[in-house]
Amino acid sequence: MPSMMRLVIVVAAVSGTCLAVAPSIRSRTVDAVLLKDGTRLLGVILAVSGGESRTTSILLRTVWLNDTAPGLISQIPEVPVQQPKAVGLLEDYIRELESTPDPPFDRIGFLRTRLVEVRAIEAEQQPVNFVILEVPERHIRRVYRQPPRFRNLGFLGLLNQLPQVEELTRKDAGRLLREIPPAKLATMLPHNNTLDSDTLFEHVRLTTDLEFGPVCRLIRLGEAFMDADSDDKPVALAARILAQQLNRQLADLAGENHRKFLPEKRWTTLPSAALALASERNATIVKITESDISLPTGTAKVTVSLFHRDRQQIQQFRYIGSVTGTAAAADVPAARSQNIAGDPRVQQVLELFGGLGSGNADISRALTMGAVVEIAQQRAETSLQELVPPVYALAERPKVITIPVEDLPPPEE
Repeated sequence: MPSMMRLVIVVAAVSGTCLAVAPSIRSRTVDAVLLKDGTRLLGVILAVSGGESRTTSILLRTVWLNDTAPGLISQIPEVPVQQPKAVGLLEDYIRELESTPDPPFDRIGFLRTRLVEVRAIEAEQQPVNFVILEVPERHIRRVYRQPPRFRNLGFLGLLNQLPQVEELTRKDAGRLLREIPPAKLATMLPHNNTLDSDTLFEHVRLTTDLEFGPVCRLIRLGEAFMDADSDDKPVALAARILAQQLNRQLADLAGENHRKFLPEKRWTTLPSAALALASERNATIVKITESDISLPTGTAKVTVSLFHRDRQQIQQFRYIGSVTGTAAAADVPAARSQNIAGDPRVQQVLELFGGLGSGNADISRALTMGAVVEIAQQRAETSLQELVPPVYALAERPKVITIPVEDLPPPEE
């Protein structure tokens, strides 16, 4: 009997070992690139370039690569330590403001606080969190790419540095990501892989101008632009929604495709009409709001694009980025639509479109959609904090470096 007991224990122990086997690559979220020297890279493939020298770019955690293939991580070039130039640029900028006839002391005080943060950032050498390896096809034996929805899980898992993300199953990766508060979930790699002094100084300028302005807020209406702070904004919004409803009705009668009424693609260069309005207001910041309204589903998507005046070429604005907010009719309290309906100027528009054939249902829907657009815009504005984080948060952003792999490291002896 004792020997039988020992046999059972041994079998249980062996069974337990079997359960600890790592999941297959097909049940994970990361891509796999097998190199000809036997090294297996686990990360997310960002791109595959064509041409004569086909190259695969794969995003990897630096810690994982250092443990798995230290020969590849050793190819990171030595980056010379930069002098803390941003501190000097910011001190010069503050002195420039102090020397003006009417110094803006509130802005200067804000900048002095940022100066303390910039000193701390430049004094600390930030570690590299991620590596993008650019691997030529001649070094690759085999590639396994996850389906898009699972690769997206892997990408988010890498960015948020889930523990052992390379080994996680799809179920476990999804569960761990859901545990991260939405406000803290990283969703994109930084635009600038290195936080150099010029980038840091320009970010300080941007956050300062967002705080103190002048800000030119514009609403795009087709090819025209309207002041978002204008008293006519509720009128324009109600008119646009009702006009879109009439357009749909006409399109139905004519058998035309509704797509022609969708807004055009966004641009990353400030249009001349918007530039003229910004120059009139001597603005340093331009925010352009665009609305994509879906009447059949009762939803709206509002995109806010941000532009910042160039310090050297003051007649030009740099595109910073865009954020999006969405909302649906179910998000609108009844009182909000009633407040819009009570505006005398909106009443004039409703009477006009009523004369053109818009019924009470159309008018009620337009009022609700006006409130939906306002909620979506508020959500987009909130997302600007992620696009332009506080200066002190820049040090917390992931650092990325790209390494072109010319040759595979020699085998270890």
